[in-house]
Amino acid sequence: MRRQTGGSVSGASLLRCQVSRREQIKMTTAEVASLLDESRVVICATNGLDGWPHLMPLWYVIRDGEIWSWTYARSQKVRNLDAIRAPHCRSKTATATTSSGG
Repeated sequence: MRRQTGGSVSGASLLRCQVSRREQIKMTTAEVASLLDESRVVICATNGLDGWPHLMPLWYVIRDGEIWSWTYARSQKVRNLDAIRAPHCRSKTATATTSSGG
């Protein structure tokens, strides 16, 4: 149902009226496990000293249903996670396909 005022629909009204497809495209637990089992690289995102994002690929393994990764204690990622500054991190993994030929 769209809310109209003065014969036009505002952008905000349209956004509120759109149906979310999140539940339709949500991965099952088995699909997530399969994706994580097929991939071996996670992108770790932290905030750098200057406030800009610092993204770095990390190899990982699955142990007892958890993602385990390792890095050097003096790495930039670890310094960015210093509890005094900003102890937050986001990570993601994805699949990619390549094509050859021209």
